Amino acid sequence: MQHAIWLLTFLFHLIILVILTVLTQVGGFIYLCCIPIFSYIRSHYLNKITRFLLQTASFLALYLGSVILIVPVVAPFFGRVTLPVFHSDLRPHNWLTVFMCRHYVRPALLRVAEEVAVEMKRTHQSTLLYLDAQHPFFDRWPLIPHLSHSDGRKLDIALLWKDSGTNDPMYGTPSAIGYGVFEDPRPGEYDRAKECEAKGYWQYGYTEKIVPQHRKPYFKLDEERTAAMTRLFCNHPHVRRVLIEPYLKKRLKLNDLDKLRHHGCNAVRHDDHIHVELTSN
Repeated sequence: MQHAIWLLTFLFHLIILVILTVLTQVGGFIYLCCIPIFSYIRSHYLNKITRFLLQTASFLALYLGSVILIVPVVAPFFGRVTLPVFHSDLRPHNWLTVFMCRHYVRPALLRVAEEVAVEMKRTHQSTLLYLDAQHPFFDRWPLIPHLSHSDGRKLDIALLWKDSGTNDPMYGTPSAIGYGVFEDPRPGEYDRAKECEAKGYWQYGYTEKIVPQHRKPYFKLDEERTAAMTRLFCNHPHVRRVLIEPYLKKRLKLNDLDKLRHHGCNAVRHDDHIHVELTSN
């Protein structure tokens, strides 16, 4: 019986460690560092609720301290830096991006994003909202659920939106996470999502099925600002390519941009964000 309890405890810790590592890269290691603290709490507090609360608080304190004070200092040794968090020109769409350490990029990509953001603020009084980038350490580390965000050279930027009623520029997006509430093709425009899903690529628009859509009627795409932002990224000499849905490239009159590409059906929809990739040099 004692061996069974030990095994279940081990498996419990292992599952948590794996989940934290997959989601945040650094969370599993921080959890391991907390195990001696957990043991101390278990030996000094008999009440299960008290133990759970103290263990949770100790992990969160160590995790937040590490994410804020330690990880950003160590990341440059792995060729990564953090994107701005409180900047007025460029900031995270969602605080979970920062909390889960998904806002790390190569220094050159940081410069690209900041330069475009400064220009968008100057010309359109717009703040750019970034979505996922990469974790702080190691190349070829998967950023779930992305296929290509594995080297700090890729960054997703949210599209820019208007209030559907007043036509005024909106800060934010119709999605709470930045993904999953799409612009959608108009009648007569090429519907790649429909084509891909008909071919069996179920994942192409899967986020629409899991992300609440109740805010969608209040937003409409700001075509002028989105086109300006996309053109700035494509014209930057250190950008290799930008990904967007084919119908938006045509609608936004961006057909002259060779760097603005379409993606295959094995990816996901890009009419809620653009995907920016850094050059390899």
